[in-house]
Amino acid sequence: MAVQLIFANFVLDKAARELRRDGEIVRIEPRTFDLLVFLAENNNRAVGKDELQNEVWGTIVSDGALSRAAMKLRKALGDNAEAIVKTVPRFGYRFTAEVMRHNVGVVEQATETIASIKNMPPRNRRSRHIQTVAGVLFVSAIAIMVWRTVMDDEKPGPGNGISLVSASTFEKSIAVLPFDDLSETQDQLWIADGLTQEILNSLTRTPDLLVASGTSSSVYRDSRQDIASIARTLGVKHVLDGSIRRAGERIRVTAQLIRAGDGIQLWSDSYDRSKGDLIDIQESVAIEIARALQTAMDPESLQMMLSVGTKSIAAFEAYLKGVATNSNMVATGDVDEFLTSLSFFQQAVNIDPEFSAAHWQVADFWGIQLISTNIASQNSKYTHDEILGFYRESMSNAIQYERDPISSISYRAQDAHFQLKYRQSLRLNSEFLALRPFDHDAQVLQLDLLREMNMFEDAANSALEFFDRDGYDPVVTARSLLAITYAGDADTTREFIARSMNRFSNTVIVLYQIHRALLWIGEVEQAKEISSIIQSSELPASIRHLAALRQYCGEQRYEEAEKLHTSANKFYADSQLTLWMGEIIMGDDLKARDVLMHLDNRDDLGQLGGYLQYVFFDPTHYPVLMRHLETQGNEPGDRVSLPYRCGQ
Repeated sequence: MAVQLIFANFVLDKAARELRRDGEIVRIEPRTFDLLVFLAENNNRAVGKDELQNEVWGTIVSDGALSRAAMKLRKALGDNAEAIVKTVPRFGYRFTAEVMRHNVGVVEQATETIASIKNMPPRNRRSRHIQTVAGVLFVSAIAIMVWRTVMDDEKPGPGNGISLVSASTFEKSIAVLPFDDLSETQDQLWIADGLTQEILNSLTRTPDLLVASGTSSSVYRDSRQDIASIARTLGVKHVLDGSIRRAGERIRVTAQLIRAGDGIQLWSDSYDRSKGDLIDIQESVAIEIARALQTAMDPESLQMMLSVGTKSIAAFEAYLKGVATNSNMVATGDVDEFLTSLSFFQQAVNIDPEFSAAHWQVADFWGIQLISTNIASQNSKYTHDEILGFYRESMSNAIQYERDPISSISYRAQDAHFQLKYRQSLRLNSEFLALRPFDHDAQVLQLDLLREMNMFEDAANSALEFFDRDGYDPVVTARSLLAITYAGDADTTREFIARSMNRFSNTVIVLYQIHRALLWIGEVEQAKEISSIIQSSELPASIRHLAALRQYCGEQRYEEAEKLHTSANKFYADSQLTLWMGEIIMGDDLKARDVLMHLDNRDDLGQLGGYLQYVFFDPTHYPVLMRHLETQGNEPGDRVSLPYRCGQ
């Protein structure tokens, strides 16, 4: 007798290799069907990727291939919210729906009887009501009969889908909620935010601990939502909550680690010390959490890694202010915050000239100013050569004074990327990611490198892997949207948009990329809804202009697009990205080429190289850039025209 698996409103027929929803056949690829069968037969158990490779594929496949299969499965099930197929970060997947197995022959006669009842013509309203009630009761009786039959025929055991035993998921996961400022003057929020971010950064250095990003957690400041709900939303098992209270030169930090499932407090402590002990407090909290969660990292090694590179509390306070300000910029899209953060990081290195982490932040700021494709670029009054000098000095100091050899690898990878030494940068960054897989800056760099090296399929696979591994950093998700969109699979793009919306519906830098992706796959009406949010955001006016221009062209409102484009060129004449992208959207490739031609004569090609991340940028128009790429062994790939541009 054939066995069927029943879950939610689906029937999975293994013998017929059919999946039906409410009686209707659902189209599903063979490999996706096999994956569904295996997960459903092992429901409520976390299934590892190695096991899936052995049992479903029968060979070794990449994490990206597994992620794509899972996304196709969710699409077939309409499971955009991941309510049925859950990702277990850094491990695999878990099928959470309750599954009932039954023999087809037991219910065959009952099914025919139910169908005949449904097909009987109603005599009047009363008889229809009686038939409906009778049908419900009859179906209930049949369900009970089937259940008893199954229970008699198949005793509960591993893999039969009857004994719904919960299995452990990824237990070593945590969200750090924003620390509260309980000071009487209520003016120490910058310390609270900076300390929150630094504790979070310290925890991400622990290889086997999944940490939700600070931007995702920051929305829960002053929230009345319970810990269990917050943890479910952020996809973690534990939550760190805390507060600071400052009075003069004394500061009191209180922190507690809570297990979200039952609300048990696993660890708590209070630190009542002078403000000069902030660095020690940050390190102590991270180490105690590592101990409480029994991570693989031993406390001594963790303490060595946690050193921020300064013993000056004044420098550390300035650094914390910069970190807090940077977090605000990511959340709101207000790039003025980025310029403010520079002053704090510069203050930190002025106080302690050997503060490597602060030097790196300064170098990162100046490096972004030299890359016109970043929304926070061109935010300075200095000349190109002056900015280049600032960057080189700061990056040299960051590498020179960094005492942690692993962090030094990351700095060198970033510097190689800035110099367009793509292969060297990819090698270093891959080495760093192997040691610190949750580092978001390294994930962003990896995605940028793969796109710039025309490895769009690899970039998409990495994006899916990063999202399954963590998926709670908005900057990584924004870059991932680009990577997956440019890979050219509309179904995968559509599914990734849905997953991103579930986590970042209020984060404008993610919404900006979602808008672009929706237009790319032809979802113009849905993009229109996102466009209105972007236009009312704090993103730079030039960026909002590009979003509006895309939307006009997507809606084929060409005359309005032309008027907007003509007027905008007068206002954004100093914005290379806006001018170039505007011409690309309007369909004038020759004008777009001329906008950037002057960059091909610089001694450094950093600005022009940044455009390689776009699949519609043609480097063959720029001989100096092409010669450099040839020396790097980086051949240009096929270019793709914008699907939504005007004049097509």
